[in-house]
Amino acid sequence: MGRGCITYSISFIAGILAGNLIAPGFWICTPLLAIFTFLLLMTKKKAAIFLAIAHLALFTAGVQAIRLSMDGESLPPHKLASTLRHKAGNMQDIAENFLKGFTSTPQNHATLCALAVGIKAEMSPSSKKAYSQAGAMHLLALSGLHVGIIYSIFNTLTIPLITIPGGGSLRLAISMAFLLLYMVASGCSPSVVRACTMIFLYKISAKKFRSTRNWDAIALSALIAGALAPQEVTGIGFQLSYAAVIGIAALYPTCRKSFMQYTGNIGAAHGIVYKIALLIWENISLSLCCQLATLPLILYHFGESAQFFLITNLMAIPLVTCILYLTTAAIMLHWIPLLGPFLIKCLNVAIELLDSSIQFISG
Repeated sequence: MGRGCITYSISFIAGILAGNLIAPGFWICTPLLAIFTFLLLMTKKKAAIFLAIAHLALFTAGVQAIRLSMDGESLPPHKLASTLRHKAGNMQDIAENFLKGFTSTPQNHATLCALAVGIKAEMSPSSKKAYSQAGAMHLLALSGLHVGIIYSIFNTLTIPLITIPGGGSLRLAISMAFLLLYMVASGCSPSVVRACTMIFLYKISAKKFRSTRNWDAIALSALIAGALAPQEVTGIGFQLSYAAVIGIAALYPTCRKSFMQYTGNIGAAHGIVYKIALLIWENISLSLCCQLATLPLILYHFGESAQFFLITNLMAIPLVTCILYLTTAAIMLHWIPLLGPFLIKCLNVAIELLDSSIQFISG
C-alpha cells in the first residue's frame, strides 16, 4: 500500500462533495478534464497519464454516485446499504428487548442500550442534556472506542483457537464475523462502519503486505463508506468520525512517543507506576487529539464546546469499557447460579456510577 490509496480515496470523496454542492455535478468535470488533458500533453510518462485518468475517473464516480443518490436512484452498493439498514433496524429492536433482562431500572436500560447498540430513544431529555454538557455525547454515539472494545472482547474470547493448526486465521475470521454482526446490530452508523472497515482492512492487509499504515486503512474505509452511502459524507456524524480518527493518527503517536522518551528512566525503575502513568497519559492524549481535530467542526455546527471534556473522558471511558466487558460477561454467563446475578448486579452498579458521574460533572 502507498500514497495512491490515499489520493484515490480523496478523489472519490471530493467528487461526492462536488456533486452535492454543484448541480448538475458533471459541470465541474469539464474544466478538470481540460486541465488533466493539458497536463497529459505536457508529459511523456505513461505512469502519470494512468494516474491522472484514474483519479479523474474516481472523482467522476463520486459525482455520479451522489447525483444518483439525490435523484432517488440506487446503485448496487446503495442497495446493499439499504438492505443492511433494514436488517439493522430489526436487530436493534431484538437487542433492545434482550438487554432488558440485564438492567434493574428503566434509566439503566436506556443508558445500556445507548452504550451497547446505539439506541438513544429511551433516554430522557435531562440525561441527554447532562451528557452533552459534560462533553460525553460521543459515548452515546457508537464510535471507534466502542468498536475497539468489542473487537478486543471477541479477540480475547477466541484465544483458545490459536492452539490448533490454522487457528490464527480461524480466530481472525470468527472475530471479524462477530464484528460484522455487531455492526449490523448497532444500526450501521457511519462511525461504526468506519471503525469496523478499518479493523478489517488493517488485519487483512497485515497478512498480505509487509507493513500497513493507519492512513491506508482510514482512506480505504472512507472510500467504502462513501460508496455505500454517498449522502452520509456531508453528515455531521461522518465528518466528526473521520476528523477524530485523523486527529488520532496524526497526533497520538507523537504524544505517546514524547512521554516514553522523557520518562524512560522512570519506567526502568518503577514498572507498575510507569505503566499506570502511561495509561493515564494515553487516555489524556487520545481525548486531546480527538478534541483538537473535531473542535473546528463542533464550533461550526454547534457554536460551543464542552469545558470539562478532559475530566469527563478520564472518568467515563474506563467506566464505559468496564460496562461493555460486564455486559458481554453477563450475556454469556447469566445462566450460572450466583455468578450470573452477581455480574448483572455489577453491571447495574457500573451504569449508575457512570450516570452519577456525568450528572456531577454537568452540574
